[in-house]
Parts: sequence; C-alpha cells; structure tokens
Amino acid sequence: LAEHPAGIKTLAYTEPWFVYQNKIFIYKDSITQLEVFDENFKSVKHPLAEAFNKSNVGFRCMREIAIHPNLPFALIVEQGKWPTDEQLSQFDSLPPKERNIASDTLYAEAHRLTLFLFRWNEPDEKKRFVPLLSVAGSIWNSYNPANRYSHLTFSPDGKWVVFRDNSIRGGNVRTIDNPIFIAVPICEKNPLLLGKPVKLGNAMREDATGPKGTAWTTNPTAFIMCDGMMIYRWNLDRYKQISMQKVKPPPGTPDPFNK
Repeated sequence: LAEHPAGIKTLAYTEPWFVYQNKIFIYKDSITQLEVFDENFKSVKHPLAEAFNKSNVGFRCMREIAIHPNLPFALIVEQGKWPTDEQLSQFDSLPPKERNIASDTLYAEAHRLTLFLFRWNEPDEKKRFVPLLSVAGSIWNSYNPANRYSHLTFSPDGKWVVFRDNSIRGGNVRTIDNPIFIAVPICEKNPLLLGKPVKLGNAMREDATGPKGTAWTTNPTAFIMCDGMMIYRWNLDRYKQISMQKVKPPPGTPDPFNK
C-alpha cells in the first residue's frame, strides 16, 4: 500500500491526475509540471511528461487532459489560473465599480479556455502544442464552443472523441445541467487529427439536472449517457462513412496544410 497527494482541490480548481500505460500522472499547478509515478508511487520517467514539462512555456493551467488510447497525442484543455486573495487585494483601494471591473478581468481570464492538440513525440517543439479552439477562433470554422465545453473522452477504439457543449441555448434550459454531446471522428490523415463534429443530442427531459454518468460500448461503438432517470445511447458506427473536412487553425497560427 502506498499513497501520494493528488487531485488537490481549492475553492474553484482541482488539479487533474490520470493513469496512462500503467503510470500515474499528477499535474502540479504550482510548478505547471506533470509528475509520473509507478504503482508504488516511485518517481519514473515518461516521454509524455518529459515533452509537456519541456514545451509548456507560457502554458497557464491544465483543466483537462484526454489521451488517445492508441496514438501518441492528447487533447489538453487549458484555463487561466484562479486569482489569489493577494492578487484581488491589490484592488481594495479602488472605488467599488472599478474594483469589480478589475476583479472581473482576472476571473474572465481564469475562465478563458484553449483546447490544444499535444503530440509528445513531435520532434519540432513548436508543433507539439497546437491550439484548436479558443475565443479567437476554431478549427471548425463557424462552430466554436469557445469557453463552454468539457469532459473530453475517447472511444475505446480511438476513432471518436466526445465532449459536452455547454453553450447557452434558448428557453429556460440550464446548459450545465443539460449539455449537448458532440462527437468528433479521429482521422490520422488529417494534420490536426480531428474531423467534422457530429451533434449527438442531449437529455430529452426538460427538468434534467445534469448527466449522472457516461460510458462507452463496443461492437457497436456507442456513447452512453444517464441523466438520472433515463439512459441514452448514440451508435457512432452509423457515422463511419462521414466525410472529413479540411480544418484550419485559429487566426495567427501556422496553417499545417500549407507545407
């Protein structure tokens, strides 16, 4: 039996940790690094962590990470660091209106998300982290969930990634309680590896209070969601022939299609 601190939680943030290739990865926000351990919590090395720790200059804070089950890449959701009491106290001398504006700026930065494609075996360090989604733009052109997506998960065969779109919708729907599930096919021939998003759907009950659990099935590949009273199943094998589209990086980043 061994133990080690992981998933340290503050008021508004929890440090992510995960298991990959029988190794335990723990993200340390204080140093913006990934630590790796074996099953006895003995410190070990892994190319994923070594590449992240070497290439994360300017990286703010890890919110989520989803690692492809077969290919050497991950999708990482970056957020801003949550403002500390010390940072907020700098505005104490300001009038109430200006103080609120200043503090809201820090909170807005903390909520600003960027989705990165992270390829740890990419020899060119400048190409290891590639931005895919942010408020500045989206690889899917007009479709951009901006800061309102979460819970990325790959299918067991690695052919799909599903996430929750929490974008504001009409009516009285609380999107955090009833998000739309989006599936994206994985295409190895695509330089950015992601194809065209497919809208799966959401809970059909108006009084849904949030997904209670999700899972995958195989043969067929299907995504499962339970809203606490009903179970929903989306068969992704029916989209096998879906056409892939050429996607572009956000403005200001190199276009990998122009070699």
